[in-house]
Amino acid sequence: IVAPAYRVPVINNQGTWSLVDGTSAATVFVTGALALLLETNPELAANGSQGSASTVNDVKQYLMDSSKMQDGQTSHDDHYGYGLLQMDQLIIAANQ
Repeated sequence: IVAPAYRVPVINNQGTWSLVDGTSAATVFVTGALALLLETNPELAANGSQGSASTVNDVKQYLMDSSKMQDGQTSHDDHYGYGLLQMDQLIIAANQ
């Protein structure tokens, strides 16, 4: 999947806002989406254990199913992955 990575507002180490670019900035969105997913579906959390491969695979599938493909994209590709992260659709996909 891909997530916004250009001019992402984040809190810097001085406690003020900065705009950052790149993959590190994109992880903020993916991490937040996964945190919301686990909050609404606590049964997916490992709860300090190793978890199960099926749970990890379920989360991956929810991410793939809920992402928005680029115009003209029909499947996974090496530049856009499965599509743009859609947090709201991720939560919906996991609760169907």
